[in-house]
Amino acid sequence: MAQSEFSSKPSSERARKQSLLVARVFHTLGFRIFVIGLAFLVLPLLIHFGHAFYENQSLYKKELFIEMCEIAKGRTRLITQFFNGKFDELGILDAIVAEVVENGTQQPGGVVSAAFREAVFQNYVSYIFVETLNVQGDLNCILGAPAQLSSCVNLFRDQIAEVMKSGKGVFVAEDPISHLKHLYISRAVMSTQGTHAIGAVTIAVKPQSWFDTLSRYFTPEMENNFFIVDSSGATLLSNDPNFSLRDTTLFSVDLQEDIILAFHKNKGTKEGVEFLKFFSSEDSKVGIKVPIPNTGLFFVASRPYSSFYRLFSAESLGRAVRFLIFYALIGGFFAVWLTHRMSKPLRDLCNTMEKVGRGDIAARYPYDKMGFEINVLGLGFNEMIKTLLETMEAAKNERIARELLGRELKIGQEIQRSLLPREMPEFPELDIAAAFFSASEVGGDFYDIFVRGKDNNKQLVIAIADAAGKGVSACLYSLGVRSMLRSYGVSSGSLAQMIIATNNLFCLDAADTGAFVTAWVGILDPKSKKLQFSCNGHLPALLLHSNGVVEELTTPGIALGAMPIDNVHSLETQLSVGDELYLFTDGLIEAENSQGEVFSKKHLIELLKTKKIKGAKGSIAEILKQMDLFCKGCPQRDDITILAICIPSIKQV
Repeated sequence: MAQSEFSSKPSSERARKQSLLVARVFHTLGFRIFVIGLAFLVLPLLIHFGHAFYENQSLYKKELFIEMCEIAKGRTRLITQFFNGKFDELGILDAIVAEVVENGTQQPGGVVSAAFREAVFQNYVSYIFVETLNVQGDLNCILGAPAQLSSCVNLFRDQIAEVMKSGKGVFVAEDPISHLKHLYISRAVMSTQGTHAIGAVTIAVKPQSWFDTLSRYFTPEMENNFFIVDSSGATLLSNDPNFSLRDTTLFSVDLQEDIILAFHKNKGTKEGVEFLKFFSSEDSKVGIKVPIPNTGLFFVASRPYSSFYRLFSAESLGRAVRFLIFYALIGGFFAVWLTHRMSKPLRDLCNTMEKVGRGDIAARYPYDKMGFEINVLGLGFNEMIKTLLETMEAAKNERIARELLGRELKIGQEIQRSLLPREMPEFPELDIAAAFFSASEVGGDFYDIFVRGKDNNKQLVIAIADAAGKGVSACLYSLGVRSMLRSYGVSSGSLAQMIIATNNLFCLDAADTGAFVTAWVGILDPKSKKLQFSCNGHLPALLLHSNGVVEELTTPGIALGAMPIDNVHSLETQLSVGDELYLFTDGLIEAENSQGEVFSKKHLIELLKTKKIKGAKGSIAEILKQMDLFCKGCPQRDDITILAICIPSIKQV
């Protein structure tokens, strides 16, 4: 196993060196600049190829469309001449038919005159008939061949009515005898005065004869196909018998105006010409659809869509090769030089960073005229090193300051702990307990309880105080007030003398610092249960009587050290068995939860009224428990101090 691990180390080292080599070659600014330069070499070539291809194809398409337009123009002219010839042939019958209709020389159903017979062209015509308007507005067939047409009424009424309005026309319809589609060529019969149309003479061209006659106009040219269609898209004649325009999907396409003008001389008008792109089952096609005048028919010329594309010409390919050689020589040399020159500032920056990383904090990036954005990074790096050195020096000074502050806080906490009594005085008539919890910062809270007098004249001096501010100074002020209270509490006779002496001496010590200490001070006689007290700017003490009533013990007065005084307000109250006295600082009733709500004195009073636990220690524990439940673990900003003195009954004792 050890051998396997040992043998794998060289391979992993080789892999690491290979990855570093790849990173040095391909993950450098020089390589990226080279790629960009190469892109600038290839991109113009691709653009040139694309532009040449586009122009080549556009020109080729334009030529093919112009060719199709010219073919359609010529075919439409020939077809129009064919129909005009038929109109002229029908014009021979005009005078004969007008005489028959106006003079009544030939009655409906009679034998057609010899001239009318000669007008029937056996090679083209299947039927010939004449219709006129009667008084009721119906079309009567007065002459016809074959004769059964003479009995028809309103034969092709809509189409004949349109012919009588326009003078001539061509339409496709199913004849009433053979039920085959025929091409009907019709011309209006004018009155002998030539003022209005009195009827129409119409010939029906035989389908086969029609095809044989017109098919010579549809000889294949290159790849073009030709159709004659009606307005519905049905193919009437085509040189491709397998193709039907009705079976395709037509899409109009936008073409250049000069292609349209190649077919029409009237500038800006298409005159019904449609350029089409349609698809069949075999191949997509592009075509032009042109109306045949006075017929309602359309001529369509089409060719395969694939014929519009071809490869580059030799000339285009030659231009591309010359273009590539030019860029390979000039652009390649420029790309190599630019890669080496523009990567120099980055190499300088990397070298500077390596020196700093090795501990040479005096190394700096040198400004380069070709550095551009790298100069911004380099100068920023220089500024960062300068700021880092300044920050390191500031951090060093801050660390020293924190160490000094830590020592100060430690001294303050030791002073604060020294203020608190280590043991509670023991009286069989009293149950005494206290609790103190310091906040994150050192404060000036303290409580004190000591005995003065001897033998049967012993009295219990009780004090709880809170110095203004935080830190060691607040602790020192609290220490001074505690020492003064203890000193004057033993030597002075009354409570008022003790407080006056303490306040006036503290004012001398505090001078103009603005320091002050709130205090609640009392003297309790354990035998008589009489309590004399004075409140000097502090919170009232709460006296819970045995009947559940809570009384606030307070007096008017200002905080110690605020100003010299010569008088103190004090009161006296009588305690009874079962009473409980609670002294506390503002940290207890101002404890906050996460919503910013405070525990409050009102909440504390309600808790004292409803608690079931008796005894000083148990009561304090219950109060602190309820406070923790209210605050839900939120850290507190002030010290929490509470002192409880209970007068238990005989059973409790």
